Amino acid sequence: MTGYTTKNKDYYKCAVKGCKTNVSADEMHSKYSEMLNKYHISKELETIFTKVLEKKFQEKEGMNYSARTNLNKNLETLNTKMKNVTIRYATGEIEKDVYEVVRNDLISQISKTEQELEKINQSFSNLSKYIGNSFETASKLGYYWNKKDFKLCQKIQKLTFPNGVKWDGEHRCFRTDGENEFLAIIANVGASVGGSNKKEQDKSCDLSCLVAGAGLEPTTSGL
Repeated sequence: MTGYTTKNKDYYKCAVKGCKTNVSADEMHSKYSEMLNKYHISKELETIFTKVLEKKFQEKEGMNYSARTNLNKNLETLNTKMKNVTIRYATGEIEKDVYEVVRNDLISQISKTEQELEKINQSFSNLSKYIGNSFETASKLGYYWNKKDFKLCQKIQKLTFPNGVKWDGEHRCFRTDGENEFLAIIANVGASVGGSNKKEQDKSCDLSCLVAGAGLEPTTSGL
């Protein structure tokens, strides 16, 4: 659609011959902003969303979080062995040379296990920051859109609906072939939580289908 101005008012019209669609810019921008606002996350629901998204990202990225549990158990076992061998040496049950060999071996195993555990813990920390930054971005998409900064609006468009959007002249709403996967999860969970208090939406304008797409990268929090 092509934008134009007449009598100090902005409009969009279809550039295809025979289309005859002509819509005020205020209406289109308002309805687009409404679409973006469905990704807003209230503080009350943030904990729920975080847990859901952590699970989704773990599944998507194939992160082996069971390894952290196994490493913690292994570290606990090694520390117990170290304590026991120290007690046995102190009570004279084993000789010094035996004690030093066993002790050095345990120190090596403990160090290696701690390093592996640190890597996984760092992944957990990064995921938490990743989700937090993404929440911050998703919750303000409507706000950023209404700033009417052209480049910023382009970034929001590509981020949210990577396959683009279409205007449905009959139902006077937007259609899309898919939305950002991260945002789709938010919309789905939000609709499930608030479904009992909302009227059923027009199916022709339903954007809640989870479609694979680009994830929200940590850098997008700087929109």
